[in-house]
Amino acid sequence: MMVVVVIIGILAAIGTANFVRMQRNAKMAACTAHQRGVFEAAYAYQIDRVIADGNMNVDVLFAAGFVAENICECPSSPVADHDDFQITWQDNLPVDITCTVKGGAHEYEP
Repeated sequence: MMVVVVIIGILAAIGTANFVRMQRNAKMAACTAHQRGVFEAAYAYQIDRVIADGNMNVDVLFAAGFVAENICECPSSPVADHDDFQITWQDNLPVDITCTVKGGAHEYEP
């Protein structure tokens, strides 16, 4: 009986570790997909506007109606504040996007 309990405990530990890893990978994939959507919206945003070189927060795109509420958030963010991505502009074009919640851990290469 004790052997069965030990085996079940080991299997539960392995299952929990795999679940946590899979959950982390899913959040990273969702964040990368959100960054891709925000980056494409940034291109649409710049068509009618002249944008100075520098950084812009995604909340500007949200306020202008270019991105949906759920796209503005990293799935790892504890707060729904529509400012989880930073867009870098150069020569009136978006050149980079960064997750401000997880940084390099959630990286999208445009």
